Amino acid sequence: MADKGYTGQAPSEAATTAGIRLQIASGPKPAGGFIVQPRRWVVERSSGWINRHRRLLRQDEPTLKAHDAFVTLSQIRLLLSRLDRHR
Repeated sequence: MADKGYTGQAPSEAATTAGIRLQIASGPKPAGGFIVQPRRWVVERSSGWINRHRRLLRQDEPTLKAHDAFVTLSQIRLLLSRLDRHR
């Protein structure tokens, strides 16, 4: 899932190359005010979790592979902390 910032040809091709099904969380244009978009909270929540890690917030890793590894590690840490809480 991604937000509207990832619409277009380049993100779509990158997702296809990586074997990922890209789904954009968007909805109809609000006619008379704010409308909650379905599944948008998943994108925002995930971004918030990643931004809790200072190293990932700055995004200054030397390679994309290194950045991807740190994102994965941050999510593993999150899941492990949740497992520990349920004991």
